Amino acid sequence: ILDIEQDAVNFFTKNNYSNIPFLGNSFHAVADMNWMRVGFLEYESDGAFASFGRRAIKWGPGSYGFAINDSAPFLDNIYLSLDFPVGDGNLWYDYTTVGFNNYALSYNAGNDDIDNRKTLFGHRFGYENSSFRVALSELNLFYNSVPSLLDASPLAFWHNNYQHDRSNVMIELTMEKLLNITGKDLRVFGAF
Repeated sequence: ILDIEQDAVNFFTKNNYSNIPFLGNSFHAVADMNWMRVGFLEYESDGAFASFGRRAIKWGPGSYGFAINDSAPFLDNIYLSLDFPVGDGNLWYDYTTVGFNNYALSYNAGNDDIDNRKTLFGHRFGYENSSFRVALSELNLFYNSVPSLLDASPLAFWHNNYQHDRSNVMIELTMEKLLNITGKDLRVFGAF
């Protein structure tokens, strides 16, 4: 299947990149090597899930989640999830690492002194049962440098304690309740 559409770079630059092999009257072939929209390796067993590759990811039931939502068609990511039964519900933990590049924005156009890589680390702890869910999440967007082990830590919250200039940290609290009103389920969801 050939995915014929303009490359996302076109929306930020004056280039005419496309998935179509030839453009216009030029003899130069222009190919988008970022061609696979979905491709991943996945492992799943009782209480454990791991995925490595390119796929859409989201946190929460909404169409446009506050932290991570699936409005982007794909993200190059590593996604890990653990689930532990507790009483009448489950405790769970999710961890994701997403790598971005900024070639579309051409920040370092000819300037090798500017590093434009970005890496997103996200993790969340939660509890859910058949009618209630609560989760505490953290997203750490690290940019312009190679991340350290502290930045990738799966258990530390508020990574940016020292307020260095290469990290944006966001904490999110989500709660959800299913209410049965006259035989119909009503979902109440909030992200803070």
